[in-house]
Amino acid sequence: GESGVAPTENGSLQPERAVSLSGYPARMDDLLVWGDVGYDDYPDGVARAGGCALNVAVAAVREGRGLRVAVAGALGEDGAPLRARLVREGVDASALVSLAGPSPRQPIRLLAGGERELRGYRPGVLSDYQPPGELRARLASATRVYLPLFPSTLPWAHEAAAAGANLACDLMDLGELSPAEEAWVLERAEVVFCGVDLDHPRLPALREWARADPARALIATFGRAGACGVLRDEEARVPAAPVPGGEVLDTTGCGDAFAGAFLARWGSGAGLRASLEAASEAAARVAAHVGSCP
Repeated sequence: GESGVAPTENGSLQPERAVSLSGYPARMDDLLVWGDVGYDDYPDGVARAGGCALNVAVAAVREGRGLRVAVAGALGEDGAPLRARLVREGVDASALVSLAGPSPRQPIRLLAGGERELRGYRPGVLSDYQPPGELRARLASATRVYLPLFPSTLPWAHEAAAAGANLACDLMDLGELSPAEEAWVLERAEVVFCGVDLDHPRLPALREWARADPARALIATFGRAGACGVLRDEEARVPAAPVPGGEVLDTTGCGDAFAGAFLARWGSGAGLRASLEAASEAAARVAAHVGSCP
């Protein structure tokens, strides 16, 4: 069964042994998020729930009004609180396998203005994770599969594409993949996210990529400068939403929250601008707290 472990009063998650699950339920996911679920280690000594997949999935289910959201990936022996957190939020964690070893960890250093420095990422059990064969059917049946793309997760995108999944891929700052790898993604993705500066030299080409096929969408975030989306002949630009309380405490996970909220709204039938606005508001709510998934 699932652990009922709750965070302590200071928001930390006390590790305990995870439960291994062997099968997936027979259901179709509206959004399957495939990536890392782990701990963010802060200088105050608190280990907070984080990881791209956890952040995106939680944002999507909060925004989605009944959207069926699942996470795939791997947890270590210390991952039961993370699984429990997902389940409490309403995320299906049955495709998240448990392996011997530690869960992924990301040390975070907070800088002025809520900016952060990420260093020394430790993938833990993800280093040995091999997608189970039964995941392919889950990938094929999902309405959309979201993947944060790094060299280490690109093989997962190949698996998802081979299964016939509709891909939503996050290319991060457009610096993680080689040109050939990025070209492969652009041939197969339906939605592409990136987080860049307004004047990034690659943006014009990505805009044309989105306009060339009515099934494609480009979503680019610009931090405090807002975001834009390109879908068919439509292009929408929205400002960054005000941060509740007026102070940016931590920008960790803001891009993940944006992606999850956008996919939830857009997948539920909202228009491009409305989806961007909801996503910007979700990111702003995260920035008002310390931790990527408050």
